[in-house]
Amino acid sequence: MVATQFSVSEVDVPADLKTKIAAAREILKRYPGDDKLVKAQIRKAEAEADIAESKAKEARSGESNEGQTLIVDDVGGIEDEDAGS
Repeated sequence: MVATQFSVSEVDVPADLKTKIAAAREILKRYPGDDKLVKAQIRKAEAEADIAESKAKEARSGESNEGQTLIVDDVGGIEDEDAGS
């Protein structure tokens, strides 16, 4: 706004590049797109869901695997050497 002795007029001034960059930084601080904690929580929830699904499947089938060990391979992208046998 520009005030003179006779009137007041409104002037639209666009933000400069430095102000835009500062605003973008503040937004990214508040809303990070790549949060390691959120990724870890999602991974944990997926693992717990897989375990619960496995237990439910075992309970429905009526087979008891008591005394046996269930090995969960949660490392993605690595092929086992004897996966085909």
